[in-house]
Amino acid sequence: MNPPKEGEISGDGMRFRYREHGGGDAVLWLGELGRSPLLREIVAKQSRVVELAPRGAAPAAASTARALAEALATLGITRFDLVAEDQYAAVALALALDRAKAVTSLTLLAPVLIDAKGGVATEADEALVARLATLEVPLLAVFGTKDTLAPPEAGRHYRDRLANCNLVLVYDAGHAMGEERPEAVAELVTDFLRRRDLFLVRQTSDLLYH
Repeated sequence: MNPPKEGEISGDGMRFRYREHGGGDAVLWLGELGRSPLLREIVAKQSRVVELAPRGAAPAAASTARALAEALATLGITRFDLVAEDQYAAVALALALDRAKAVTSLTLLAPVLIDAKGGVATEADEALVARLATLEVPLLAVFGTKDTLAPPEAGRHYRDRLANCNLVLVYDAGHAMGEERPEAVAELVTDFLRRRDLFLVRQTSDLLYH
């Protein structure tokens, strides 16, 4: 595999750091650059992984999503799978809602938008959560069984709010599941990227992945 390309790119007045590696269908990966490197390297063996992270404090999810769409157009990416970690779930969902024809699938790793009781992380995200029922993009939500920041109990609320949501719990993993169990998470992500709509759908129960 060729060395990753790194640099900066802008969109709608925002600047993003980016890192690109692999080849094939584009996968936009939203998360801190340099985090869970083995996980991303495994996915890049079958896909063109484009990691993007805002420089400095990012504005609201909807504004960041618009900026990302413009930045992707600069890179020549018009259709892509979308992966988001942690707090980037809100931006990813906003992007998938606003650019449904461009996003072929969405994977959320330890998302923190919705808490264990079904509450919304911030008041600003309430309007976004209210729109989730309209999202038609195939979605995979992955939680670690030992995660306290994005507890597995929260996953049921994503499944209830999103009609196409597949919920998988990774055994013996905390919030940094991509670093603690990179091979297991990578196997889930790559399988979902291959099958999308044909991925195992569990609407009434959870899949516990060892």
